[in-house]
Amino acid sequence: MKDEMKEWFKKQDFDLTDLPQGHEQRFLDKLEAACQEEPIKEAAENNEVHQETKPKGRIIKMSAILKWSAAAVIALMIGSASFMAGRSQTYELKSVSPEMAAAQSNYVEAIDQQLAALNQLKSPATERIIADAKASLQKLETDYKKIQKDFRSNSENPAVIDAMIQNFKTRILLLEDARAQIKAKEQQLKKQQNELI
Repeated sequence: MKDEMKEWFKKQDFDLTDLPQGHEQRFLDKLEAACQEEPIKEAAENNEVHQETKPKGRIIKMSAILKWSAAAVIALMIGSASFMAGRSQTYELKSVSPEMAAAQSNYVEAIDQQLAALNQLKSPATERIIADAKASLQKLETDYKKIQKDFRSNSENPAVIDAMIQNFKTRILLLEDARAQIKAKEQQLKKQQNELI
Protein backbone atom coordinates (compact mmCIF):
# COMPACT_ATOMS: atom_id res chain seq x y z
CA MET A 1 0.00 0.00 0.00
CA LYS A 2 2.89 2.31 0.77
CA ASP A 3 4.26 1.74 -2.72
CA GLU A 4 0.89 2.40 -4.29
CA MET A 5 0.70 5.75 -2.52
CA LYS A 6 4.15 6.73 -3.74
CA GLU A 7 3.17 5.83 -7.28
CA TRP A 8 0.00 7.85 -7.03
CA PHE A 9 1.87 10.94 -5.80
CA LYS A 10 4.37 10.63 -8.64
CA LYS A 11 1.57 10.59 -11.19
CA GLN A 12 -0.10 13.71 -9.77
CA ASP A 13 0.65 17.10 -11.24
CA PHE A 14 1.18 19.28 -8.19
CA ASP A 15 1.87 23.00 -8.41
CA LEU A 16 5.39 23.27 -7.07
CA THR A 17 5.89 27.02 -7.56
CA ASP A 18 7.20 28.93 -4.60
CA LEU A 19 4.78 31.02 -2.59
CA PRO A 20 5.33 34.79 -2.25
CA GLN A 21 7.81 35.85 0.37
CA GLY A 22 6.33 36.15 3.91
CA HIS A 23 3.36 33.93 3.06
CA GLU A 24 4.31 31.33 5.64
CA GLN A 25 4.68 33.96 8.38
CA ARG A 26 1.31 35.57 7.55
CA PHE A 27 -0.32 32.13 7.66
CA LEU A 28 1.20 31.35 11.04
CA ASP A 29 0.12 34.74 12.43
CA LYS A 30 -3.46 34.15 11.31
CA LEU A 31 -3.38 30.67 12.77
CA GLU A 32 -2.05 31.98 16.08
CA ALA A 33 -4.74 34.70 16.21
CA ALA A 34 -7.47 32.16 15.44
CA CYS A 35 -6.22 29.86 18.19
CA GLN A 36 -6.29 32.71 20.69
CA GLU A 37 -9.82 33.78 19.68
CA GLU A 38 -11.28 30.27 20.04
CA PRO A 39 -10.97 30.14 23.85
CA ILE A 40 -12.49 33.63 24.08
CA LYS A 41 -15.40 32.61 21.84
CA GLU A 42 -15.86 29.34 23.71
CA ALA A 43 -15.88 31.16 27.05
CA ALA A 44 -18.41 33.66 25.75
CA GLU A 45 -20.59 30.87 24.34
CA ASN A 46 -20.35 28.95 27.61
CA ASN A 47 -21.36 32.11 29.47
CA GLU A 48 -24.36 32.52 27.18
CA VAL A 49 -25.30 28.88 27.67
CA HIS A 50 -25.05 29.25 31.43
CA GLN A 51 -27.10 32.45 31.30
CA GLU A 52 -29.74 30.77 29.13
CA THR A 53 -30.01 27.77 31.45
CA LYS A 54 -30.46 29.91 34.53
CA PRO A 55 -34.20 29.93 35.14
CA LYS A 56 -35.73 33.39 35.12
CA GLY A 57 -38.95 32.70 36.87
CA ARG A 58 -40.46 29.62 35.32
CA ILE A 59 -39.40 28.70 31.80
CA ILE A 60 -41.05 25.87 29.94
CA LYS A 61 -39.26 24.57 26.89
CA MET A 62 -41.46 23.12 24.20
CA SER A 63 -40.73 21.58 20.87
CA ALA A 64 -41.95 23.38 17.76
CA ILE A 65 -44.68 20.81 17.17
CA LEU A 66 -46.00 21.24 20.69
CA LYS A 67 -45.98 25.04 20.33
CA TRP A 68 -47.92 24.91 17.06
CA SER A 69 -50.35 22.38 18.51
CA ALA A 70 -50.99 24.59 21.52
CA ALA A 71 -51.50 27.61 19.27
CA ALA A 72 -53.96 25.64 17.13
CA VAL A 73 -55.93 24.49 20.19
CA ILE A 74 -56.13 28.04 21.54
CA ALA A 75 -57.26 29.36 18.15
CA LEU A 76 -59.97 26.69 17.95
CA MET A 77 -61.18 27.48 21.45
CA ILE A 78 -61.40 31.20 20.72
CA GLY A 79 -63.13 30.55 17.42
CA SER A 80 -65.69 28.18 18.89
CA ALA A 81 -66.36 30.51 21.82
CA SER A 82 -66.99 33.45 19.52
CA PHE A 83 -69.16 31.26 17.30
CA MET A 84 -71.22 30.12 20.26
CA ALA A 85 -71.52 33.69 21.57
CA GLY A 86 -72.68 34.91 18.18
CA ARG A 87 -75.04 31.99 17.85
CA SER A 88 -76.71 32.61 21.20
CA GLN A 89 -77.18 36.29 20.46
CA THR A 90 -79.07 35.64 17.25
CA TYR A 91 -81.89 33.89 19.15
CA GLU A 92 -82.92 36.88 21.19
CA LEU A 93 -85.71 39.38 20.69
CA LYS A 94 -83.16 41.87 19.43
CA SER A 95 -82.63 39.75 16.31
CA VAL A 96 -86.26 40.32 15.24
CA SER A 97 -86.18 44.10 14.76
CA PRO A 98 -84.65 47.27 16.18
CA GLU A 99 -87.86 47.91 18.12
CA MET A 100 -87.68 44.49 19.73
CA ALA A 101 -84.00 45.09 20.54
CA ALA A 102 -84.97 48.32 22.34
CA ALA A 103 -87.81 46.54 24.15
CA GLN A 104 -85.53 43.72 25.28
CA SER A 105 -82.95 46.23 26.47
CA ASN A 106 -85.62 48.11 28.45
CA TYR A 107 -86.96 44.93 30.02
CA VAL A 108 -83.50 43.72 31.04
CA GLU A 109 -82.67 47.12 32.50
CA ALA A 110 -85.96 47.23 34.45
CA ILE A 111 -85.38 43.71 35.80
CA ASP A 112 -81.85 44.64 36.91
CA GLN A 113 -83.13 47.78 38.66
CA GLN A 114 -85.92 45.89 40.41
CA LEU A 115 -83.48 43.19 41.53
CA ALA A 116 -81.04 45.79 42.88
CA ALA A 117 -83.87 47.52 44.77
CA LEU A 118 -84.98 44.17 46.18
CA ASN A 119 -81.46 43.36 47.37
CA GLN A 120 -81.30 46.70 49.20
CA LEU A 121 -84.35 45.72 51.24
CA LYS A 122 -82.68 42.56 52.52
CA SER A 123 -82.97 41.97 56.26
CA PRO A 124 -83.48 38.92 58.47
CA ALA A 125 -87.24 39.49 58.36
CA THR A 126 -87.36 39.76 54.55
CA GLU A 127 -84.77 37.15 53.69
CA ARG A 128 -87.37 34.44 52.94
CA ILE A 129 -89.37 36.67 50.58
CA ILE A 130 -86.23 37.61 48.63
CA ALA A 131 -85.08 33.97 48.42
CA ASP A 132 -88.49 32.89 47.09
CA ALA A 133 -88.49 35.72 44.54
CA LYS A 134 -85.02 34.75 43.30
CA ALA A 135 -86.04 31.09 43.02
CA SER A 136 -89.10 32.08 40.96
CA LEU A 137 -86.90 34.35 38.86
CA GLN A 138 -84.60 31.41 38.16
CA LYS A 139 -87.58 29.29 37.03
CA LEU A 140 -88.64 32.09 34.67
CA GLU A 141 -85.09 32.23 33.29
CA THR A 142 -85.24 28.48 32.62
CA ASP A 143 -88.61 28.95 30.89
CA TYR A 144 -87.10 31.75 28.80
CA LYS A 145 -84.33 29.43 27.60
CA LYS A 146 -86.98 26.92 26.50
CA ILE A 147 -88.81 29.68 24.63
CA GLN A 148 -85.51 30.63 22.97
CA LYS A 149 -85.20 27.07 21.66
CA ASP A 150 -88.68 27.42 20.13
CA PHE A 151 -87.63 30.77 18.70
CA ARG A 152 -84.64 29.14 16.95
CA SER A 153 -86.91 26.83 15.01
CA ASN A 154 -89.75 29.28 14.45
CA SER A 155 -88.55 32.88 14.67
CA GLU A 156 -91.40 34.21 12.54
CA ASN A 157 -94.15 32.95 14.88
CA PRO A 158 -95.67 35.92 16.75
CA ALA A 159 -96.80 33.63 19.59
CA VAL A 160 -93.19 32.75 20.40
CA ILE A 161 -92.16 36.41 20.34
CA ASP A 162 -95.14 37.26 22.55
CA ALA A 163 -94.12 34.49 24.99
CA MET A 164 -90.62 36.00 25.26
CA ILE A 165 -92.06 39.45 25.99
CA GLN A 166 -94.55 38.00 28.48
CA ASN A 167 -91.67 36.24 30.28
CA PHE A 168 -89.88 39.56 30.75
CA LYS A 169 -93.09 41.22 32.00
CA THR A 170 -93.70 38.35 34.44
CA ARG A 171 -90.22 38.75 35.88
CA ILE A 172 -90.78 42.46 36.44
CA LEU A 173 -94.16 41.84 38.08
CA LEU A 174 -92.63 39.14 40.28
CA LEU A 175 -89.97 41.53 41.54
CA GLU A 176 -92.50 44.32 42.09
CA ASP A 177 -94.73 41.90 44.03
CA ALA A 178 -91.78 40.82 46.19
CA ARG A 179 -91.01 44.47 46.98
CA ALA A 180 -94.67 45.06 47.88
CA GLN A 181 -94.62 42.01 50.19
CA ILE A 182 -91.47 43.30 51.89
CA LYS A 183 -92.99 46.75 52.41
CA ALA A 184 -96.17 45.17 53.83
CA LYS A 185 -94.04 42.99 56.13
CA GLU A 186 -92.06 46.03 57.32
CA GLN A 187 -95.28 47.97 58.01
CA GLN A 188 -96.68 44.98 59.90
CA LEU A 189 -93.50 44.79 62.02
CA LYS A 190 -93.67 48.54 62.74
CA LYS A 191 -97.31 48.23 63.72
CA GLN A 192 -96.49 45.35 66.09
CA GLN A 193 -93.64 47.32 67.63
CA ASN A 194 -95.89 50.36 68.12
CA GLU A 195 -98.54 48.20 69.81
CA LEU A 196 -95.94 46.80 72.20
CA ILE A 197 -94.79 50.28 73.20
